[in-house]
Amino acid sequence: MPNRPDIFFHVGLPKTASTFLQRNVFPKLEGIEFVKKHAFHHYRKHVKRCRQPKILFSTELNIGKRRTDRKIQNFAATFPEARPIILLRRHDRWLRSKYKQHIRKHGWLRFDEFFNLNDTGKVKVSELVYMDKIRFLNSLFHHPAIVLFQEELLNDPWDAIDRISRVTGTSYSRDSIDTNRVKPSYSNKQLKAMRRFNSQVQFEDPPEDQPKIVRKSRKKFHAFLLHSVAYLSYLWPKKWMKHEGELIPGSRLDQIRHHFENDWQQCARYVEQLRNGSSGEK
Repeated sequence: MPNRPDIFFHVGLPKTASTFLQRNVFPKLEGIEFVKKHAFHHYRKHVKRCRQPKILFSTELNIGKRRTDRKIQNFAATFPEARPIILLRRHDRWLRSKYKQHIRKHGWLRFDEFFNLNDTGKVKVSELVYMDKIRFLNSLFHHPAIVLFQEELLNDPWDAIDRISRVTGTSYSRDSIDTNRVKPSYSNKQLKAMRRFNSQVQFEDPPEDQPKIVRKSRKKFHAFLLHSVAYLSYLWPKKWMKHEGELIPGSRLDQIRHHFENDWQQCARYVEQLRNGSSGEK
């Protein structure tokens, strides 16, 4: 394809400040066309019609899932010269956020049912091996994966945004970017109330043969009930929550952090080598 723009591909991970980047940062970068995640599946059309010298696609894909991997493989087969960008978050913090999302998305599993190091949970141990995700990307694209850490965005957002600007070869105005968090999270008490509600009123996706408006209305109504429970939970007597225990046992998070410490350090060394080398990220 003649005059093909330079392509950047932000693949996620979910729960690593992807929404913040998609709403507050990527649209403000100058000299690059930003394609929102909901339009990603039309990537061939966007590249063909792009009038900027660069184009940035952004998704929230958890590498290691068959369906997810297939999407990335298809994209890489079409644009192997694209530069992949992935954000990582320390393993225990990522799992904590994923578990809270599980509850917000109508889940009712206890944390040990959601994830455990015996690998009998909903989330498998292999899903947390970050270096495997990096190797997967590097096996598909001509350029090594650019890795950023969510902690960088939290601790020094302007330095992290400056890095994104450098690796994409773009500019931006600080006045145009709001570095505040996208939305506040629910409290542990609210989440425990939501988990209990979900276990009693289990939500199932409406059948595909129902009209779209009916399926959408059912989902919204159940979401409304769940959010109502969250806000009314402050009025619940303490005895109603007595048997709920800790939302996430702190000892479990410590065990998870220790178990994946070597993987985390390998990722840190990869980033340091890439930023000190000549592979395009400095």
